[in-house]
Amino acid sequence: MKSLKNEKRYIPQPLKELLLNSQYKRKDDLYCIIDLIYRKQVYFKNDLQKQYGYCEIARASFLKFIPDPHNVKAAIDYLVEQGYIMRNDFFVYGVKAKGYKVSKEYLGTKVAVEITDPKMNIRIKKEKLSLRKKRVTNLEFQKSRYYKTFKINENEALQAAKDKAMGQIKTLLLNIKYRLSDSQISDVIDCKGNHIKSRNMILQCEGGNQLHSILHRLMIHQQQIYAIADGWLYFKRNSTNGRLDSNLTSLPSYLRKFIISDETLYNIDIKNSQPYFLYTRLRNEPTVDKNEVEHYGELAVSGQLYEYIADKFKDITGKTKDREQTKRMLFKIFYSKITSFQSYKNVFRNIFPSIMEYIDTTNTDKHNTLAVAMQTMESHAILDVVMPACKAVGITPLTIHDSFIVAESEASTVRDIFENEFKKMFGLVPALHYQNIFETENDDCEDDIDFEDILSDFDDKHDNNEIIETIYLDDRQKSA
Repeated sequence: MKSLKNEKRYIPQPLKELLLNSQYKRKDDLYCIIDLIYRKQVYFKNDLQKQYGYCEIARASFLKFIPDPHNVKAAIDYLVEQGYIMRNDFFVYGVKAKGYKVSKEYLGTKVAVEITDPKMNIRIKKEKLSLRKKRVTNLEFQKSRYYKTFKINENEALQAAKDKAMGQIKTLLLNIKYRLSDSQISDVIDCKGNHIKSRNMILQCEGGNQLHSILHRLMIHQQQIYAIADGWLYFKRNSTNGRLDSNLTSLPSYLRKFIISDETLYNIDIKNSQPYFLYTRLRNEPTVDKNEVEHYGELAVSGQLYEYIADKFKDITGKTKDREQTKRMLFKIFYSKITSFQSYKNVFRNIFPSIMEYIDTTNTDKHNTLAVAMQTMESHAILDVVMPACKAVGITPLTIHDSFIVAESEASTVRDIFENEFKKMFGLVPALHYQNIFETENDDCEDDIDFEDILSDFDDKHDNNEIIETIYLDDRQKSA
């Protein structure tokens, strides 16, 4: 009988050395708990991926791998008492779980540890397979191919993640006016050499604690890479907005170029995607001025709305915003509480008064009403209409919300299908952005803008978290 291969879990390098030398008997329990703190964050984008903070983990998540509650408690208590992890004991039964994070001293490059407990290996394999059994409306054909073919160049992606972190640390050092060599920065990330001294010097400077968030983000990106490399894949539709959530949709854009394919890959996405879907909605609203809607629509359909609003913003305020800043401003106008971002909304109201009135009315009771509505329209159009049409001609693209990743030989066909189906649905075709995914880290698709990032400068921190939690509540419940 062929023996099963041991599974891997991933923990910070210095913790691996400490735990290997510890007297704790059930080491696999420790590895699994530390790994879960970051594995939970593979499933969705949220504010925890931006700033070093606690990750809520329900007890049921630990019990999937360590079925004895006493062993779970003993392992967590040991890790907390040793100072290896931190625990936020505040919880509300059925609503908010206890939070956990790796102690700041141990933030840094993650490395693999092998699980040797045969029963735990079986449980890990069972959980991995359970993710594949979930049915996906209208997308079973894509799911099947996704699980068979979705892979990543692990080594190159890990190097890119480290390079990204090094660049961010260099920027931080410039801001705090402190200097380290490249090798010293590398040691800070890998917890080698005189990294403790270097970290302490950075942390003594005002703003230096951003180092923790940089290392935290690196660890999340490493975990995402390892998950794909290990076949720890998920592929499901969000019950709130119908969007597809997968390892690809949560993968940072700079890592997409490391997706493995036999052919050059291209990204096809909608320019001004969310404004376009708002336009298709506004056309049928009798309360909104028709001339105003058509002016807005011409800009959204042509992909020029952000540039137009940037010009108007400068005329009205005397201040300059680039395209990315304008996009974020517009999303704040669309998705926030009606009492928030009033200066931005006043500018938009000056340009499109009846549309601003419509947005405020729509978001009066629940501030994410418009966001969910537009994302639902987008997911239906992409996943329930365009994807089946692609299937009919034997093409199965990867999708990232408003965009497709396709082989070079399939790109023109997918683009034609996209345009034909959108013409049927909405009577007009949005401008499309077409790009080799190897050419740049960033693209024009709106999926790469996270809601928590858009709202990061919210003047009311509670309101900011409320919007984030509302949008991602479904994901968090499912992954708990």
